[in-house]
Amino acid sequence: MTQTLTTPTSLALARDLAAATAAATYPRSDLPWAGAYGRAKRLAREAGIPVPGGCPTKPKAAALCAAIEAHLSKAGRAPAPAPSAALVGARQPILVSRCLLGVACRYHGRPTAEHSRIVRMLATGRYDTIDVCPEVDAGLPVPRPPTRADADGRLWCGGQDVTAAFVRGGKLAVDAARASGATKAYLVRGSPSCDRDHGIAARMLRAVGVKVIRV
Repeated sequence: MTQTLTTPTSLALARDLAAATAAATYPRSDLPWAGAYGRAKRLAREAGIPVPGGCPTKPKAAALCAAIEAHLSKAGRAPAPAPSAALVGARQPILVSRCLLGVACRYHGRPTAEHSRIVRMLATGRYDTIDVCPEVDAGLPVPRPPTRADADGRLWCGGQDVTAAFVRGGKLAVDAARASGATKAYLVRGSPSCDRDHGIAARMLRAVGVKVIRV
């Protein structure tokens, strides 16, 4: 794993992203807000900084900002590598479709309830969630028309070929799995990105050894 994300510059970016989300007036489900918070979490986690689990909220963003600032204040000290989970009993990292955490990132833009199975898992305190939405992370807007596949397997949305965006989102999900060490992904069924059997991101995750569980 590269250590590029643990540089002071990257951590300063993570701090600024966390501070922006903590101060913003957006609701929890606002997509740019949630996306910025997710990126801040990924950068901080790569540096070994504990990050809040569960759905994004302003207090969690503020806490993350403070943790990153404390880490950066140790001037002249290289970021220590994250300790082995086997040694410290750390929570198991898992990828989770962001919509299953209650964020309104589905194509239709309507709010979605937190999935009961995911809520029960998080309540155990055994898991560290890395929320992903391959389509939004790749830059597709919400709301947008439904995505359809043609006979050649190309994906179309509102008359535009969005296949490359879906592939880009899949690569970002794979990057998130590798950076966090996640070996399992709980992804929403029926999604052209996340469905275990038909989703592009799900197939890409399975190809690198991540177990995809359809929720």
